Amino acid sequence: MVSYVKHLDSTQPPWLPESEFSLLHADLQAWRDSLPPSLDFNPGVVYIRLESSQLGALATLHCTYHNAMCDFYRICMPELFKLRNNFEDMQSDFVEKLQYDTLRHAQTMAMVLA
Repeated sequence: MVSYVKHLDSTQPPWLPESEFSLLHADLQAWRDSLPPSLDFNPGVVYIRLESSQLGALATLHCTYHNAMCDFYRICMPELFKLRNNFEDMQSDFVEKLQYDTLRHAQTMAMVLA
């Protein structure tokens, strides 16, 4: 993922379904979807993990995932991050969706840390 973000100048536009971005995004989503219910971040699991001194590990897992997603989506915010290729012709609906998803991941990370 980091390699992708650092080498945007040699990739297909990310909004294309067959792009490296789309493939990486699908892999990340599949990983998240494959987590067992015992690793969800919800009140019941938090209570169980707190009682077994594993809450820190659960929080770290979720924060790492959401932070990685924010980093992955930074391609839609060239004003905030210096990128080799900022895809000036990026489709506005694609940019808006990634910006919304970045906000959602950042909010979830803040909720995990709260």
